[in-house]
Amino acid sequence: MASEISDTKTGAADQSPALSLKARTSDDIKILSALLQDALIAGADMVFEKRNGTFMLVANRFCWELQNEPQKMRCMCGIKFGEVRNVRMRGLTPEKTEFYNLLAIEYEEAEEHVVLVFSGGGGIKLEISSLLVVVQDLAAPHPSFARPDHS
Repeated sequence: MASEISDTKTGAADQSPALSLKARTSDDIKILSALLQDALIAGADMVFEKRNGTFMLVANRFCWELQNEPQKMRCMCGIKFGEVRNVRMRGLTPEKTEFYNLLAIEYEEAEEHVVLVFSGGGGIKLEISSLLVVVQDLAAPHPSFARPDHS
């Protein structure tokens, strides 16, 4: 890839590949956005640690990189945004029973914002000092009921 995004595949006990990425440019964010499209995120699995400037969440991502396999898969992954000054949420609540479908991650470089766009009109705007996003699979992929459909 032409940008600083790094992809490290590590073998787990069952030899399943693990996604490990770091994003620092707008091109990197486009790649992350595509890989994380249709990730499911519980309201309770998002936290802003203002003291150290990090916004973290756990997502159940659809494994787009395995979409041609007969069994569709999802994987739990952690996403950490660094250098975060402020977080603004719209249409989302930190309820344990609420799940949100991530549609895209956008980087507004001039405004120093990262925006997470969810289905149903919800969103999260992260005001950042510089762009740093780390994505790490936390477990081996598990079977999914279906491939997300946007028709």
